[in-house]
Amino acid sequence: MYSDVVFFTDVDHLIVKHNSLIESKTDLSEVESKLVALAIVLVRLHEKDPNRNLAIDSTIRIYASDYVKAYSVTLNGAYTAINDALESLFNSHFRMNSIDGIPTDYHWIESKATGKKLNDGFVEFTFSKKAIELITGFDKKKGNYTSYGIDRISRLKGNYSGRIYEIIIQYKNTETDKTSKKKTTKIFDLEDFRLMLGIALHEYRKKDKPTMMRMDNFKKNVIDIPLSIINEHSDIVAEPRYHKTGKTITGISFVFEFKKDYVSSFTGKKIFEDTAELVDNSDEPGEMRTVGDETKDPKKNKPADKPTIPAVKNDKEHLGTDIRKEDIDKPNPVQGHIVDYKDLAKPVQQGSANKDPHQISEHNYKTYVDIGGKLSIEKLTEKCRASAKPAPAFMLGEIGRLRKEAAEK
Repeated sequence: MYSDVVFFTDVDHLIVKHNSLIESKTDLSEVESKLVALAIVLVRLHEKDPNRNLAIDSTIRIYASDYVKAYSVTLNGAYTAINDALESLFNSHFRMNSIDGIPTDYHWIESKATGKKLNDGFVEFTFSKKAIELITGFDKKKGNYTSYGIDRISRLKGNYSGRIYEIIIQYKNTETDKTSKKKTTKIFDLEDFRLMLGIALHEYRKKDKPTMMRMDNFKKNVIDIPLSIINEHSDIVAEPRYHKTGKTITGISFVFEFKKDYVSSFTGKKIFEDTAELVDNSDEPGEMRTVGDETKDPKKNKPADKPTIPAVKNDKEHLGTDIRKEDIDKPNPVQGHIVDYKDLAKPVQQGSANKDPHQISEHNYKTYVDIGGKLSIEKLTEKCRASAKPAPAFMLGEIGRLRKEAAEK
């Protein structure tokens, strides 16, 4: 499958997964997860064109240029990353209960191939049958599917931030608490949550008591740092809630809300809270990005027996869904006005490219104050600039220091 696709609206770059796949136990790296996400998006875009003989059970080809445009990395870096990730993805699996309730391991992909040279610049793979079922199947009665735009995770770095984001976003269509004005996830068993993130059994354990967790390190590296990245670069702001059995923390949940000023990294347009509707916040149309090899002729006559990506009848009918059938069926209003970027070695410019890297977000400053920080945001910004660290990393250090001091008192 050749990926000559275009990212031009929020509706057209959706990742759709069954909730059981999102909550499965897996250990994908950041690049592996993003490779899977990009493959889902590319197939969805092809599925919308009835003239293309492409389906999710066919061989999917992803060019390094696709990865460049989706995740804003250099071409050389993208080619190396996707080649390395494909090798490990081939041996990776996800674990979930079978129909009989037996924990079962399933492979993500069943075949793989790569281009031999940088100029070839692609990887190919085929999803496993179980993965296809959890990406294309659709239970209208239970509504156990979640969708979100790939731009929501495009700027999330690290192995945990993307996974935590999609775990949280399953609950985006739940009722908002009348008091806090925020939404809440379910309480996850802490041991299950570790496995969902691919954390090995020996990690974050006490050496003298290997059955007990090192909660200070776990909170910092697995929860606080990823949430700081999510809060800075995605469309939500989330906070953890820890739940105890006696004196021991045994569960975790999250409260979150949607940003009212989130700007899509693909279109440069503001998106209404908790919807897929776009608001143009400039006098110019949003940036449109052509992705992949434009020299390949599209195949014709799509077979009727191929599995298809489901359309959603009502975006409030299903948990976590933000697409509607009318959105998918309507014609592309910008067809014929697509910008082709030739210089793929140059990183894609994001809407936030001119943002001061030392500007401290209100959320991080509020966290700092809540745990006893005394400096004003202006003083903190000066201190951050003097340290030469980006604001999220600087604030994590400050917050970590304050928490350590509080624990020692």
